[in-house]
Amino acid sequence: MMIDRATKEQIAAILAMPQTPPYLKPIFEVVRDYGVGYLTLLQNGDGLEPDRLNSQNPMITVVGDDTDAALGPVAFHATTLKILTLRASCVAIISSEPVPNIYTLFSLMAGLLRANTLIIETRPEQEHAWVDYIRALTPHIPVILSTSLPEAWET
Repeated sequence: MMIDRATKEQIAAILAMPQTPPYLKPIFEVVRDYGVGYLTLLQNGDGLEPDRLNSQNPMITVVGDDTDAALGPVAFHATTLKILTLRASCVAIISSEPVPNIYTLFSLMAGLLRANTLIIETRPEQEHAWVDYIRALTPHIPVILSTSLPEAWET
């Protein structure tokens, strides 16, 4: 799902939907109030045209690698994922339960600081792959890693 041209009424409808997770509401509020774009990138999905990804408006991207099986970066359209990663000012890799404060922080960064933010929702078995991917492309970008299993890093 990409929201870059939605009306305030359409976003209000998304916020009012009972199935909208509470931790995502700050994202939609910032999209509504600050003209920020929003993209959900799904496994094995089609890529987006680079022009759509190179908007002057900041973008909050949520990468959904936490479905039935976490597959890591290889499960995503390579060019699209690379462009979004290179554009990001900060990254969160979340393999724990959703942490609402991270979503709020990344929303505020996009809205107030006009920063592109990238939130990767995954599972512990793919943390290494995601960290390696991010570090290979953008070695100095700040990364927040939210994990619930300390043993996932014991290798």
